[in-house]
Amino acid sequence: YSHHDKTEIVNNLQQLLKQKSETITVFGHSRKMLLGGIDTVRKHPNGGTYIYRGGWLYGKKHGNGVFEYRGSIYVGSFRDGEQENGTWKYNNNTFTGSFRNNLPYEGTYIKSNGVTLVGTFNKFGELEGDGEMHLSNGSHYKGKFKGGMLVYGFGKDKRYDTLYVGEFGNKFMRHG
Repeated sequence: YSHHDKTEIVNNLQQLLKQKSETITVFGHSRKMLLGGIDTVRKHPNGGTYIYRGGWLYGKKHGNGVFEYRGSIYVGSFRDGEQENGTWKYNNNTFTGSFRNNLPYEGTYIKSNGVTLVGTFNKFGELEGDGEMHLSNGSHYKGKFKGGMLVYGFGKDKRYDTLYVGEFGNKFMRHG
């Protein structure tokens, strides 16, 4: 994580500590405590280590919390053990928004390659339905997406040393 990310994580953890949680749970290999709290060491069913600091309800993550697993970190709310609304950072990608089944569902996805996606996502992290795509070269598209591909919409396309502003059809084909 960058210095900025670490500072943001520490600030978020400090805010959570002020709210209600004093427990940190660690599954997997032993690990240093994060801003105090109690360590519980267990083996995670998928292997590796995960850390959770936040609220619990009936043995499940619930309320505001911080979840760290295999280099990724999620800061936000939980309901009945699942991520609900928050920010998830992994492999230089960031998603902020709502989650379903612990997967990004609706919000803003900033990918490590400079692509920004806004809208609703399927279980593969692809835009599905109404959405927007902004590319690092300045191109952007807004419209209906299926499986991450633009079905129909409008936008600005910078390719092949040309600029096209207008309608787009299936799979980002210039239309009109």
